[in-house]
Amino acid sequence: MRPQDVRLAGRSAAALYGVGAALLAAAAVLEDPDTGVAIADLAGFAVLIALVLVMLERRDRASLGLVFAADLIAIGIVAALVALTDGARSPYPPFYLLGVLHAAVFQSRPRFAIAGLAAVAALLAPLVYDSSDAAALAEFGLPALVPAILLACVVHVAVETLRQERRALATREAEALRIAELDELTGIGNYRRFWRALQSEAARARRHDQPFS
Repeated sequence: MRPQDVRLAGRSAAALYGVGAALLAAAAVLEDPDTGVAIADLAGFAVLIALVLVMLERRDRASLGLVFAADLIAIGIVAALVALTDGARSPYPPFYLLGVLHAAVFQSRPRFAIAGLAAVAALLAPLVYDSSDAAALAEFGLPALVPAILLACVVHVAVETLRQERRALATREAEALRIAELDELTGIGNYRRFWRALQSEAARARRHDQPFS
């Protein structure tokens, strides 16, 4: 993936955490005081991760691995929110889709699959700490699970197809440029290659205030 794509992944992850922090803050106000304090802590944690992502992106230290870790942490934060707000009866499980969709857009297929499995496991987690949630989960969670998985898969396939087409186009463009700048008989650079190299060296000389020949 190109550096600008990695930067976009980091920036969008930071923006996702910013939006998530705002939603968590709203949820903290709507819930009862005891639960609201815990949700407010989650909001603060989300803000912290957003700031770290912004800092790493500005220093060109962002990577897809770090962004993937942020996607998984986002799923974990939603799981904590769901656990704090009635488990399977919580209104917040749809937020799992945000982290999965982000992974669908920017991550490879194996990582996207891991994010999807993590979200499914988090969705089913209320059954571990309260088996009475099974009815609520069957009524509300599971019917929405298949459409959510299909949506995420369609997004991933569409983005991956566009990415492959862009790589193929870049390869053809580079090949066309190579053919345009080389003499077919000798393989030596032609006038276009000479002129581009001359412009580059002249710019370097001006930048460093050094002569060249």
